[in-house]
Amino acid sequence: MTSPHLDHLISTHPGSAALQVVFIDIVGYAKRKRAMQFSVVNEFTKLVNASLEQLGRKHEDYAAARGADFHRDVIRVATGFGLAVVFTFEDLPALASDFTGLMAQAAAQHNRQVQCRQFEKNQWCNCHPAFQVNVTLREGTATIFREMNGTYCVADSTVDFSQRIPGRGFGDDDHGEMVGAGANAGPRPQPGFLRIEL
Repeated sequence: MTSPHLDHLISTHPGSAALQVVFIDIVGYAKRKRAMQFSVVNEFTKLVNASLEQLGRKHEDYAAARGADFHRDVIRVATGFGLAVVFTFEDLPALASDFTGLMAQAAAQHNRQVQCRQFEKNQWCNCHPAFQVNVTLREGTATIFREMNGTYCVADSTVDFSQRIPGRGFGDDDHGEMVGAGANAGPRPQPGFLRIEL
């Protein structure tokens, strides 16, 4: 899918596009059986997409004025145990924290449906597609480019997956409420890492 917004950044900001990154790692992903990994990824993807859709509705006027699309213009990069969600809207500085709050609320609601002692004890299980996640926010500049298959990607130290600092997890009722309530009031991510204390 072509993104006029991202294509514009590639041509006008080579190597220096401002962005916010939300690293989301699924707790205990590698410990699960493959069939459960597949189920968890499906549920996780639904919640990410629903949170991005909700974020787009919140910024509907901004999107309409600029021809922006929060589905098309947000870069998603698989990280092995989760996802990096990359926002490139420089004049919306709270997107990463807003998205994190929406995702926390969605995960808490999803996990409320599960009554499992193993999940409660270990934050993962092989009997339910519930999940906890660790989140790290990062802000800086990076190079945006298109891969040979046409998808958009990013490269530079801002999105160096090996250097992320896992935050504390969210996905239960207490964490979801804390993040959801403070998502708009929290500090703007500064250059470098911001560890989320949920």
